[in-house]
Amino acid sequence: MEARERVLVISKDGQTTVTGDWVTFDIMANTVLMGNNVVVSHGKDVAQGRQGPRLKIDLTTGMNLFEIENSPVSPQLPAAQIRPQ
Repeated sequence: MEARERVLVISKDGQTTVTGDWVTFDIMANTVLMGNNVVVSHGKDVAQGRQGPRLKIDLTTGMNLFEIENSPVSPQLPAAQIRPQ
């Protein structure tokens, strides 16, 4: 499943939000890949996509990671079970 334009993903508990210009949801892998202008907010903590143009979210583990051409950059904020709304 894909979405374009301004995309918003909110965690199940509502404490973490992720915005980006596009998102692809891989149902088989249970992952979300977001790109362009990605911003992750968790309370007062904010991580922006300048660290990498894409953010991969594993919906099984709740972890997320900025990527540059499929190469992980560094661990980021826990996704707190982010799921598409």
